[in-house]
Amino acid sequence: MCLPAAREEAVVAVPFPRAHFLLVLFVCLADGVVITFLVPMVPFMVRDFGVPEAQVGSAAGLVASVYNLAQIFSGLLWGRASDLIGRRPVISFGIVAAAASTLGLGVATSLPAALATRFVGGLLNANQAVLRAQLRELMPEEHRSQAFASLGQAWGVGFMLGPLIGGSLARPAAVLPSLAGSPLDVYPYLLPSLAAAALCLLGTPAARALPLVKAFSMKSLIA
Repeated sequence: MCLPAAREEAVVAVPFPRAHFLLVLFVCLADGVVITFLVPMVPFMVRDFGVPEAQVGSAAGLVASVYNLAQIFSGLLWGRASDLIGRRPVISFGIVAAAASTLGLGVATSLPAALATRFVGGLLNANQAVLRAQLRELMPEEHRSQAFASLGQAWGVGFMLGPLIGGSLARPAAVLPSLAGSPLDVYPYLLPSLAAAALCLLGTPAARALPLVKAFSMKSLIA
């Protein structure tokens, strides 16, 4: 007696959400720029603040790291908020907060002001964690490894572009004497701050185009 042949189940390919994925990558890139754009200019900045030469290294390190220090405290809080109200509004708010903090750094005239603007910016922006959660929930399981690998590449591009922007655009009046006495001379680090903030704000419509995802669990942030 012949047994009936086992019927093969059809394998349905789950489409890759390319448009939303590219939006997430752009927001990641912009966030990376905001984190790193000040790195090449911060030693000159703290000298301009009047910090003694012996303390320039430690002061520059504080300004460069305080943004990420603040995110240690804010990450879980904003992650929980994104569980309740959705990833999209939290990401959009974080982008605006990061841009405002970046502009504040550009017009800071003292070390305490620079530290305060960066610290507040880090407190109000936890997009590194929330974007990972968004990507995990956006991607079908079979595409997640590829997506998260690309996410790391987007961070890397942002970390590369940030110092390039800061190093190229800081102190423009020293290169163009016609800018002497202009706001870009009075605030020599405003131009790179404007460029980084503008790139960051370009991520706002990208964030608003993402699907509104709510989750009542923190598992997305730690998985």
